[in-house]
Amino acid sequence: MHSSTRFFLYLAAVFLAAPAAANHPCDDTGSADGQWEPSAQTALATLYRPRNSRLTSPAALVRIQWDYTPELLYEIVQDYAHFAAFIPQVAVSRVVAKQADRVWVYQQLHLPGPASDRHYLMTSTQRGSKPALRQYRVEWQLSTRYPLPGADRLVVPRRFRGCWSIHPDGRGGLVAGYWIELDPGGWLPRWVTQAALRQYLADLMRALHQRAASLSAAER
Repeated sequence: MHSSTRFFLYLAAVFLAAPAAANHPCDDTGSADGQWEPSAQTALATLYRPRNSRLTSPAALVRIQWDYTPELLYEIVQDYAHFAAFIPQVAVSRVVAKQADRVWVYQQLHLPGPASDRHYLMTSTQRGSKPALRQYRVEWQLSTRYPLPGADRLVVPRRFRGCWSIHPDGRGGLVAGYWIELDPGGWLPRWVTQAALRQYLADLMRALHQRAASLSAAER
């Protein structure tokens, strides 16, 4: 066998054998690849946590299947200017700039108890969306492109990124994955953040479902 042919077959074998964990978490199939395990089941969502949380920042994965269109959920999760009206713990959400398929958003999160509020600038994109197929993708991460407003008691997270992947379910509804990775900074212990994520995501899915129900009813 020619050496170049052997090399090509070797590369093909490497790619075919690549573990599912190499996929983006929003494309993950839950716990099937061994990287995630169920952490909670609600009426609206299945929540997962990393199997080995010591190797990553606090993170969570959510799977939902709702009787609303993919377009409706996509509209809601892109409505940054109104997040403070319906997203839990979001005290401020303001669009700072837009450019092509990218938007910069300033947000302030109100944390319960004695913890200081967090604030940050994030950049969000819709790259990978396929409207013709009714498939939508939203990804975000921290950004330093624009300055944060001065605030003595606010803390900037060390890490914050995530994504939505939204698809039709073939029955008139949607299936979606939501992934978040968050290191809030400050003095919050890792285990506190991981536990808080589970409760927060349950509350978030409830708020999003209520928003979808309200908008769907208004469209009738």
